[in-house]
Amino acid sequence: MVNDSEQEQYIKSLVKIKEIEDRVQKEIEQRKVEVDAEIKELDEDLISSINLAEDEGKQLVESSISKSRLKAESEAKKIISDAEAKSKNITFNFDQSMVKEILEILFKGLK
Repeated sequence: MVNDSEQEQYIKSLVKIKEIEDRVQKEIEQRKVEVDAEIKELDEDLISSINLAEDEGKQLVESSISKSRLKAESEAKKIISDAEAKSKNITFNFDQSMVKEILEILFKGLK
């Protein structure tokens, strides 16, 4: 037979095991809450980073478009300026056969 002392020892062991289980369960639950909070914070940081990157990307595109537009306008003005300068320097001499050809083309269009 099992004596009272062994039963008490057994009961005390069971109580200690239960206390340890309860403490471990509390630690697990606390850690779960901490991990959930960390995940939520990381998720918010990720969303913030994505939004920031998106905004920076849009600004970069807008800046590139603006710079390209200014460069294109500058190049177009230069081309127009060069063309105007060249057109002032061009001389055209008509000869008799050229005048005759031009008149024939004009009169053909009137028929």
